[in-house]
Order: sequence, then structure tokens, then C-alpha cells
Amino acid sequence: MKILLDEQLPVKLKHRFNPELDVSTVKDEQWLGVKNGVLIQLALNNEFSVFITNDHNLAHQQFLSQFKLLFININQPSNRYEDVLPSVCQRTL
Repeated sequence: MKILLDEQLPVKLKHRFNPELDVSTVKDEQWLGVKNGVLIQLALNNEFSVFITNDHNLAHQQFLSQFKLLFININQPSNRYEDVLPSVCQRTL
């Protein structure tokens, strides 16, 4: 399973996932600054199956159900590591 962390999430968050998972960040992929529609297509073209974000507007900007990609919005008030970490650690990814 390939997981992509959106660019607004802290890069060090990827180290909190099970090491058996293939977790990458937008920065790792050198896709910083790429708009959401293009970013989603890049994720699909590179065989990512999960996209984790904290973008509160993503669902309003894109018709997400048309993509074969699981979108997880952690829906936290900030992107600080301390704020988003509990949302990721509560999941069984």
C-alpha cells in the first residue's frame, strides 16, 4: 500500500506509520506547489492508493469519488505536528 501525505502535513509524520507501509510525502516526490487536481493525478499515476490531508477545502474543490484513491482528511484545526499526530496514531494504518 502506497500512502501519500499532503504537503501541508509535517514531513516527520511519515515516520509514525508502520514501517511495512510505503509512506511518502509530497516533498519526497518533489511535487511541492502542485495544485490539487494535478497532484491527485500524479498520485494515481504513481500507484498511490491513499492520500492523507488536512485540507478542509479539498472535497469542495474536487469531485473525489471519481478517483480510485482513498482520501483521508484528518480534519484538525492546525497542521502542527502535535495537533495532527493523535489523528494519525489513532488509525490502524
